[in-house]
Amino acid sequence: MTGFWTVGRAAVFMVICFAVSLMLVFTTGALLDRMIPLFIDAGMDAGEGTAWDTTGPMTIMVNVVYMIPTVLSIIGIVVFFLSVTRRNRYEDEEYEYNSISRY
Repeated sequence: MTGFWTVGRAAVFMVICFAVSLMLVFTTGALLDRMIPLFIDAGMDAGEGTAWDTTGPMTIMVNVVYMIPTVLSIIGIVVFFLSVTRRNRYEDEEYEYNSISRY
């Protein structure tokens, strides 16, 4: 059974991951809002406009920028899940000790 402090530390780590990813989403979103018009003016959208640019470097950049905070949130969830569900080594030893001491 996982201890209370282990679950607490995992929950704090997960909340920190969510907070950092939320800050990254807002800051990179604001940065992209300022950078995309500059890229359009520079001609990176091949004259198609951002609504039709599905394969260009701007779409790749936007997807990568929003993927990083998503991966960070997923790491927080995985660490929390693994911390809660893992079996500790001493649990099996404790069971063996108790079963031997009965005799």
